[in-house]
Amino acid sequence: MCEKNFKRFTNFVVLFVIFVKFVEGDNTKFFTLTLEEKLKLDEFRDRISPILQHDYMKKEIYLIRFLRQTNFDVHAAERLMENMLKWREENEIDKLLDEEFPEFDQEYNVYLEGCDPLNRPVLSVPLGDWDIRRAILAGLGNRLMRYMDKIYEDSTTFLRNANSAGMEIVQATIIMDMSGFHAITHTCPRCLQLYLYFLGNLQSHYPGLIEKMYFVNTPEIIHVLWNLYEGVFTPKLREITTMFGRNKEQWQARLRDEIGADQLSKRYGGDKPDALEFYYIRLAGQLISTPEQLQSVNMTNVCSKDVKIYENLIREVHHEPGSRKGKNFEEWGCKRKQKV
Repeated sequence: MCEKNFKRFTNFVVLFVIFVKFVEGDNTKFFTLTLEEKLKLDEFRDRISPILQHDYMKKEIYLIRFLRQTNFDVHAAERLMENMLKWREENEIDKLLDEEFPEFDQEYNVYLEGCDPLNRPVLSVPLGDWDIRRAILAGLGNRLMRYMDKIYEDSTTFLRNANSAGMEIVQATIIMDMSGFHAITHTCPRCLQLYLYFLGNLQSHYPGLIEKMYFVNTPEIIHVLWNLYEGVFTPKLREITTMFGRNKEQWQARLRDEIGADQLSKRYGGDKPDALEFYYIRLAGQLISTPEQLQSVNMTNVCSKDVKIYENLIREVHHEPGSRKGKNFEEWGCKRKQKV
């Protein structure tokens, strides 16, 4: 009886230690592991570590993403990781952060809205406004696919740098806005291939990046295509996805309820005049990317406060509205470098 009670007590202590180790801020759901899951994490790390190419990939915060994507099937997570590493090598993904896409930056925008109540950055992608067909006809289809890769790579790098600096931000929420979507300009075979690539890339190469994904202003044809390609998307991707039609009042009310009006731009029913273009975050990240630099500009551990700091830093750049010609940004960059 004593031995049995001791075993129970030991299991409790182990579970408590696991809980304390992985629970950080409001990200408890993502980090909390049962004893069985912790053992699988250890097994996965031992099996996969010899082939991992970067130190950040060996961290538990990174490995958990692959296990959660596969419901803690170690062998499935291993295959997912191996395929991801092969894809990164074949496509030279490590070079993406240094690549520029001036032909896409102005029209194919991504925005940082704010943060949801669980300390996750909220990104918005006006996907329906992207003229994918025009890019394809111009011979830029493959180039656009690489730009899509960069969006995810920028996002994961932003989260990773934030986490390295002690900020408890590990996942993001994303709003896919389909308001400009038209069947004629967006459903050509090659267009659909790029849409599928954009979503497939998320589940195959960036697992765990997104905790929630909202499609808004979605026309009926998107619902039809979503069901038609059901087998293409993993159960995990479908689980995190919520689709709204074009009833603006309905989806704006839901976004305000789940994210907060103060963290959304007016386009999505919020109080903020506008969102911050990811383009400027990317430029700022070239100057403010290491933990030391983040700390030097007084980054906190609250997503909404830190996003505000980023917004204020960007607004120090006195650029003309809609212009990215960066004489002033270069001056700002020099100023920031002197400070950090």
